[in-house]
Amino acid sequence: MELGKGFDTSSLKRMRQFYLLIQKGASLEHQLSWSHYKQLLSLKDITEINYYINRVSIYHWSKRTLQEKIKNKEYQRYRKTIYIILRLLLQNYMH
Repeated sequence: MELGKGFDTSSLKRMRQFYLLIQKGASLEHQLSWSHYKQLLSLKDITEINYYINRVSIYHWSKRTLQEKIKNKEYQRYRKTIYIILRLLLQNYMH
C-alpha cells in the first residue's frame, strides 16, 4: 500500500499507539522528540510513562539515555526505593 514518503505501515501503527498513549493520560511535553515517544510506546503503565516523560523534560535526556534508563528499569528501582522509605517512615511514626 502506498502511503506517501516517510509513511509506512509500521510508522502509522506507531502514530496510532502514540495517539492512544496521549488518550490514556500521558503528558505531552514539547521537549521530547518523536524518537523519545517511540521509546515509550512499548511501556504499558501510564504512571511509568509519565515518570520517564518527566525525567526527560527535567534532565534533557537523549533518546539513547532514555532507552538505557528503560532497559535498566530505573522506574521500578525508583518505586521500590519510595516504598522502602515510606515503610520506614511509617514504622518510625508508629513507634
